[in-house]
Amino acid sequence: MVEKVKSLCLRLKQQPELVESAQQHISTLFLFNPRSTVIEKPIILFEDLNAQLHPRMIAIFWELLGFLPSQRITTTNSIELLSQVPLREICRLVRHHDHTQAYWLERHSLGKEDLRKLTFHIHHNRGLALFAKAWILVEGETEVWILQELARLLDIHLEMEGIKIVEFAQCGLRPLIKYARAMGIEWYVLTDGDDSGKRYADTVKSMEEDFAHRLTMLPQKDIEHFFYKAGLRNVFIQLANWRSQEKYPVSYIIKRAIQRSSKPDLAIALANEMGQRGEHSIPTLFKQLFADVLALINKV
Repeated sequence: MVEKVKSLCLRLKQQPELVESAQQHISTLFLFNPRSTVIEKPIILFEDLNAQLHPRMIAIFWELLGFLPSQRITTTNSIELLSQVPLREICRLVRHHDHTQAYWLERHSLGKEDLRKLTFHIHHNRGLALFAKAWILVEGETEVWILQELARLLDIHLEMEGIKIVEFAQCGLRPLIKYARAMGIEWYVLTDGDDSGKRYADTVKSMEEDFAHRLTMLPQKDIEHFFYKAGLRNVFIQLANWRSQEKYPVSYIIKRAIQRSSKPDLAIALANEMGQRGEHSIPTLFKQLFADVLALINKV
Protein backbone atom coordinates (compact mmCIF):
# COMPACT_ATOMS: atom_id res chain seq x y z
CA MET A 1 0.00 0.00 0.00
CA VAL A 2 2.75 2.44 0.97
CA GLU A 3 4.66 1.82 -2.26
CA LYS A 4 1.48 2.29 -4.34
CA VAL A 5 0.73 5.66 -2.74
CA LYS A 6 4.36 6.72 -3.17
CA SER A 7 4.24 5.68 -6.83
CA LEU A 8 1.04 7.70 -7.31
CA CYS A 9 2.68 10.84 -5.86
CA LEU A 10 5.64 10.45 -8.22
CA ARG A 11 3.36 9.98 -11.24
CA LEU A 12 1.34 13.08 -10.37
CA LYS A 13 4.55 15.11 -10.18
CA GLN A 14 5.79 13.79 -13.51
CA GLN A 15 2.42 13.91 -15.31
CA PRO A 16 0.51 17.09 -14.32
CA GLU A 17 -2.32 16.20 -16.74
CA LEU A 18 -3.34 13.41 -14.33
CA VAL A 19 -3.76 15.76 -11.37
CA GLU A 20 -7.34 16.86 -12.10
CA SER A 21 -8.56 13.30 -12.50
CA ALA A 22 -6.76 12.22 -9.34
CA GLN A 23 -8.24 15.15 -7.42
CA GLN A 24 -11.75 13.98 -8.24
CA HIS A 25 -11.02 10.45 -7.08
CA ILE A 26 -9.15 11.43 -3.92
CA SER A 27 -11.78 14.02 -3.00
CA THR A 28 -14.43 11.33 -2.75
CA LEU A 29 -12.51 9.89 0.21
CA PHE A 30 -13.14 13.06 2.22
CA LEU A 31 -16.11 14.96 0.79
CA PHE A 32 -19.25 12.95 1.36
CA ASN A 33 -21.74 15.83 1.22
CA PRO A 34 -22.56 16.76 -2.40
CA ARG A 35 -23.22 20.36 -1.35
CA SER A 36 -19.63 20.67 -0.17
CA THR A 37 -18.45 20.62 -3.78
CA VAL A 38 -19.54 24.25 -4.16
CA ILE A 39 -16.74 25.24 -1.75
CA GLU A 40 -13.72 26.16 -3.83
CA LYS A 41 -11.12 25.09 -1.25
CA PRO A 42 -12.72 23.06 1.55
CA ILE A 43 -10.87 22.57 4.83
CA ILE A 44 -9.88 19.02 5.80
CA LEU A 45 -9.00 18.50 9.47
CA PHE A 46 -6.67 15.72 10.60
CA GLU A 47 -6.09 15.03 14.27
CA ASP A 48 -2.71 13.76 15.41
CA LEU A 49 -1.61 11.93 12.26
CA ASN A 50 1.58 10.70 13.92
CA ALA A 51 -0.49 8.62 16.37
CA GLN A 52 -2.06 6.68 13.50
CA LEU A 53 0.65 6.43 10.84
CA HIS A 54 4.26 5.36 10.50
CA PRO A 55 6.63 8.37 10.04
CA ARG A 56 7.36 7.38 6.43
CA MET A 57 3.65 7.01 5.69
CA ILE A 58 2.99 10.45 7.17
CA ALA A 59 5.37 12.04 4.65
CA ILE A 60 3.83 10.16 1.72
CA PHE A 61 0.26 10.83 2.87
CA TRP A 62 0.90 14.57 3.33
CA GLU A 63 2.49 14.75 -0.12
CA LEU A 64 -0.57 13.08 -1.64
CA LEU A 65 -2.94 15.48 0.09
CA GLY A 66 -1.02 18.35 -1.48
CA PHE A 67 -2.63 17.46 -4.81
CA LEU A 68 -6.11 18.07 -3.39
CA PRO A 69 -7.80 21.43 -4.05
CA SER A 70 -8.24 21.89 -0.32
CA GLN A 71 -6.80 23.41 2.83
CA ARG A 72 -5.17 20.98 5.27
CA ILE A 73 -5.10 21.50 9.02
CA THR A 74 -3.62 19.03 11.48
CA THR A 75 -2.20 18.95 14.99
CA THR A 76 1.06 17.10 15.39
CA ASN A 77 4.21 16.61 17.43
CA SER A 78 5.95 14.87 14.53
CA ILE A 79 9.19 16.39 13.27
CA GLU A 80 8.76 14.28 10.11
CA LEU A 81 5.51 16.06 9.31
CA LEU A 82 6.91 19.48 10.22
CA SER A 83 9.68 18.96 7.67
CA GLN A 84 6.97 18.76 4.98
CA VAL A 85 5.38 22.09 5.88
CA PRO A 86 6.72 25.59 5.06
CA LEU A 87 7.69 27.59 8.16
CA ARG A 88 5.07 30.23 7.41
CA GLU A 89 2.34 27.57 7.57
CA ILE A 90 3.28 26.27 11.02
CA CYS A 91 1.22 27.48 13.96
CA ARG A 92 2.62 26.79 17.43
CA LEU A 93 0.09 26.21 20.23
CA VAL A 94 1.16 26.95 23.80
CA ARG A 95 -1.11 25.84 26.62
CA HIS A 96 -1.35 28.10 29.68
CA HIS A 97 -3.30 27.38 32.86
CA ASP A 98 -6.38 29.27 31.62
CA HIS A 99 -6.03 29.46 27.83
CA THR A 100 -4.15 28.25 24.75
CA GLN A 101 -2.11 30.80 22.82
CA ALA A 102 -1.40 30.46 19.08
CA TYR A 103 1.82 31.77 17.51
CA TRP A 104 2.86 31.96 13.87
CA LEU A 105 5.28 33.78 11.59
CA GLU A 106 3.80 36.93 10.06
CA ARG A 107 4.03 37.16 6.27
CA HIS A 108 6.55 40.01 6.04
CA SER A 109 8.44 39.51 9.30
CA LEU A 110 11.45 37.91 7.56
CA GLY A 111 13.09 38.55 4.20
CA LYS A 112 13.50 35.78 1.60
CA GLU A 113 17.17 35.15 2.38
CA ASP A 114 16.63 35.05 6.15
CA LEU A 115 13.65 32.73 5.68
CA ARG A 116 15.69 30.42 3.44
CA LYS A 117 18.52 30.16 5.99
CA LEU A 118 16.08 29.73 8.86
CA THR A 119 14.15 27.02 7.04
CA PHE A 120 17.29 24.98 6.40
CA HIS A 121 18.78 25.56 9.84
CA ILE A 122 15.74 25.00 12.07
CA HIS A 123 13.11 23.35 9.93
CA HIS A 124 15.17 20.55 8.41
CA ASN A 125 18.15 20.22 10.75
CA ARG A 126 16.66 20.91 14.18
CA GLY A 127 12.94 20.24 13.98
CA LEU A 128 12.80 19.38 17.69
CA ALA A 129 13.73 23.00 18.48
CA LEU A 130 10.23 24.00 17.35
CA PHE A 131 8.78 22.18 20.37
CA ALA A 132 11.11 23.82 22.90
CA LYS A 133 10.09 26.34 25.56
CA ALA A 134 13.41 28.16 25.26
CA TRP A 135 16.46 28.31 23.03
CA ILE A 136 19.99 28.90 24.24
CA LEU A 137 21.61 30.38 21.14
CA VAL A 138 25.34 29.67 20.87
CA GLU A 139 28.04 30.27 18.28
CA GLY A 140 29.36 26.77 17.69
CA GLU A 141 29.60 23.06 18.40
CA THR A 142 31.86 23.34 21.45
CA GLU A 143 29.29 25.42 23.32
CA VAL A 144 26.56 22.89 22.54
CA TRP A 145 28.53 20.00 24.02
CA ILE A 146 29.85 21.90 27.03
CA LEU A 147 26.45 23.37 27.97
CA GLN A 148 24.87 19.92 27.78
CA GLU A 149 27.51 18.53 30.12
CA LEU A 150 27.28 21.49 32.52
CA ALA A 151 23.49 21.11 32.69
CA ARG A 152 23.97 17.44 33.61
CA LEU A 153 26.39 18.36 36.41
CA LEU A 154 23.89 20.91 37.73
CA ASP A 155 21.03 18.34 37.60
CA ILE A 156 19.19 20.36 34.97
CA HIS A 157 17.42 18.05 32.51
CA LEU A 158 17.31 20.13 29.34
CA GLU A 159 14.77 17.95 27.52
CA MET A 160 12.39 17.82 30.50
CA GLU A 161 12.65 21.59 30.95
CA GLY A 162 12.03 22.17 27.25
CA ILE A 163 15.39 23.86 26.67
CA LYS A 164 17.15 23.41 23.32
CA ILE A 165 20.70 24.55 22.54
CA VAL A 166 20.83 25.95 19.00
CA GLU A 167 23.88 27.07 17.00
CA PHE A 168 23.36 30.39 15.26
CA ALA A 169 26.61 31.16 13.38
CA GLN A 170 25.50 29.63 10.06
CA CYS A 171 21.98 31.03 10.10
CA GLY A 172 22.53 34.41 11.74
CA LEU A 173 21.41 35.55 15.16
CA ARG A 174 18.78 38.14 14.23
CA PRO A 175 16.51 35.79 12.17
CA LEU A 176 16.54 33.20 14.96
CA ILE A 177 15.57 35.75 17.60
CA LYS A 178 12.81 37.11 15.35
CA TYR A 179 11.45 33.62 14.78
CA ALA A 180 11.65 32.68 18.46
CA ARG A 181 9.67 35.79 19.36
CA ALA A 182 7.06 35.15 16.67
CA MET A 183 6.56 31.56 17.86
CA GLY A 184 6.43 32.34 21.58
CA ILE A 185 9.78 30.66 22.32
CA GLU A 186 11.96 32.21 25.01
CA TRP A 187 15.58 32.81 23.99
CA TYR A 188 18.98 33.43 25.54
CA VAL A 189 22.29 34.19 23.82
CA LEU A 190 25.82 33.09 24.75
CA THR A 191 28.60 34.81 22.77
CA ASP A 192 32.38 34.74 22.70
CA GLY A 193 34.38 37.71 23.91
CA ASP A 194 36.09 38.39 20.55
CA ASP A 195 35.07 40.99 17.97
CA SER A 196 32.42 38.73 16.41
CA GLY A 197 30.98 38.00 19.83
CA LYS A 198 30.77 41.70 20.60
CA ARG A 199 28.85 42.27 17.36
CA TYR A 200 26.43 39.48 18.30
CA ALA A 201 26.01 41.08 21.73
CA ASP A 202 25.25 44.41 20.05
CA THR A 203 22.57 42.65 17.99
CA VAL A 204 20.91 41.40 21.18
CA LYS A 205 21.08 44.85 22.77
CA SER A 206 19.50 46.43 19.69
CA MET A 207 16.58 43.97 19.79
CA GLU A 208 15.93 43.74 23.53
CA GLU A 209 15.81 46.52 26.13
CA ASP A 210 16.06 44.09 29.05
CA PHE A 211 19.06 42.31 27.53
CA ALA A 212 20.81 41.66 30.85
CA HIS A 213 18.59 38.60 31.43
CA ARG A 214 19.01 37.28 27.88
CA LEU A 215 22.73 37.65 27.20
CA THR A 216 26.03 36.29 28.48
CA MET A 217 29.28 37.39 26.84
CA LEU A 218 32.37 35.42 27.79
CA PRO A 219 35.26 37.44 29.26
CA GLN A 220 37.69 35.46 27.05
CA LYS A 221 37.94 35.24 23.24
CA ASP A 222 36.09 31.89 23.17
CA ILE A 223 34.75 29.19 25.47
CA GLU A 224 37.92 27.08 25.28
CA HIS A 225 40.10 29.98 26.47
CA PHE A 226 37.53 30.72 29.18
CA PHE A 227 37.81 27.25 30.72
CA TYR A 228 41.59 27.20 30.28
CA LYS A 229 41.82 30.42 32.33
CA ALA A 230 39.15 29.20 34.79
CA GLY A 231 41.47 26.66 36.39
CA LEU A 232 41.05 23.75 33.98
CA ARG A 233 44.37 24.11 32.18
CA ASN A 234 45.35 20.56 33.12
CA VAL A 235 42.54 19.11 30.96
CA PHE A 236 43.83 20.86 27.84
CA ILE A 237 47.45 19.97 28.57
CA GLN A 238 46.53 16.32 29.01
CA LEU A 239 44.44 16.14 25.81
CA ALA A 240 47.14 17.99 23.86
CA ASN A 241 49.77 15.61 25.27
CA TRP A 242 51.87 18.69 26.06
CA ARG A 243 55.27 17.66 27.49
CA SER A 244 57.07 20.96 27.96
CA GLN A 245 57.33 22.16 31.55
CA GLU A 246 58.51 25.64 30.61
CA LYS A 247 56.37 27.01 27.78
CA TYR A 248 52.56 27.08 27.74
CA PRO A 249 51.33 28.78 24.54
CA VAL A 250 47.62 28.85 25.41
CA SER A 251 46.06 29.09 21.94
CA TYR A 252 48.35 26.41 20.51
CA ILE A 253 47.67 24.01 23.38
CA ILE A 254 43.90 24.48 22.97
CA LYS A 255 44.10 23.94 19.21
CA ARG A 256 46.22 20.83 19.66
CA ALA A 257 43.89 19.44 22.35
CA ILE A 258 40.93 19.69 19.96
CA GLN A 259 42.89 18.25 17.03
CA ARG A 260 44.09 15.25 19.06
CA SER A 261 40.62 14.48 20.42
CA SER A 262 37.41 16.27 19.35
CA LYS A 263 35.12 19.00 20.60
CA PRO A 264 32.71 16.48 22.19
CA ASP A 265 35.66 14.73 23.86
CA LEU A 266 36.92 18.06 25.18
CA ALA A 267 33.49 18.89 26.61
CA ILE A 268 33.25 15.50 28.33
CA ALA A 269 36.79 15.79 29.71
CA LEU A 270 36.05 19.25 31.14
CA ALA A 271 32.78 17.99 32.64
CA ASN A 272 34.49 14.95 34.17
CA GLU A 273 37.13 17.16 35.76
CA MET A 274 34.52 19.54 37.20
CA GLY A 275 32.47 16.56 38.37
CA GLN A 276 35.44 15.18 40.29
CA ARG A 277 36.23 18.56 41.85
CA GLY A 278 32.62 19.24 42.81
CA GLU A 279 29.91 21.75 41.88
CA HIS A 280 31.98 24.64 43.26
CA SER A 281 34.34 24.23 40.28
CA ILE A 282 31.58 25.07 37.78
CA PRO A 283 32.06 28.75 36.85
CA THR A 284 29.47 31.08 38.37
CA LEU A 285 28.92 32.59 34.93
CA PHE A 286 27.33 29.36 33.69
CA LYS A 287 25.33 28.77 36.85
CA GLN A 288 23.83 32.23 36.35
CA LEU A 289 23.18 31.52 32.66
CA PHE A 290 21.07 28.47 33.47
CA ALA A 291 19.32 30.32 36.31
CA ASP A 292 18.36 33.08 33.87
CA VAL A 293 17.05 30.61 31.27
CA LEU A 294 14.98 28.72 33.86
CA ALA A 295 13.58 32.03 35.09
CA LEU A 296 12.50 32.90 31.53
CA ILE A 297 10.54 29.68 31.04
CA ASN A 298 9.04 29.66 34.53
CA LYS A 299 7.86 33.26 34.59
CA VAL A 300 4.10 33.77 34.88
